[in-house]
Amino acid sequence: MSKKPFSIRVEPHVVNKYKALSTVLNIDGATLLSELINNAESNLNKEQLSTYESLLKLWKS
Repeated sequence: MSKKPFSIRVEPHVVNKYKALSTVLNIDGATLLSELINNAESNLNKEQLSTYESLLKLWKS
């Protein structure tokens, strides 16, 4: 699957934290974002997970 550009607007200190984490962990920004999303997914409760999965199915179609 081809990658698509993705951007969000955040405060400069958040950008600095993101860059620092990427550097310290020695991973690129895309990998860091993927890991952060995976960690957030694993912390969802049952109700949140159900809603999350429904949204993914909806947006996939």
